[in-house]
Amino acid sequence: MPAAMHGKIDCVKKLIEANANILMFDSPNGRTCLHYAAYYGHSDCLETFLFAARTSHVAASWGFSIFVNIRDG
Repeated sequence: MPAAMHGKIDCVKKLIEANANILMFDSPNGRTCLHYAAYYGHSDCLETFLFAARTSHVAASWGFSIFVNIRDG
């Protein structure tokens, strides 16, 4: 989460490549890395997380195809 909070895109990419659990949330606030990247305005990190949601192990756990089907009607 610190990488997303501080916009460390290279670190974010390496964590995703290493299969880090980007779906993990912090217990005090219930936020994920995606929340922090969006909140702090790090659009490059946000795009990287969303791309990972379509193309990696994250896609299966997020059920990304369901999102696409809903979006596309």
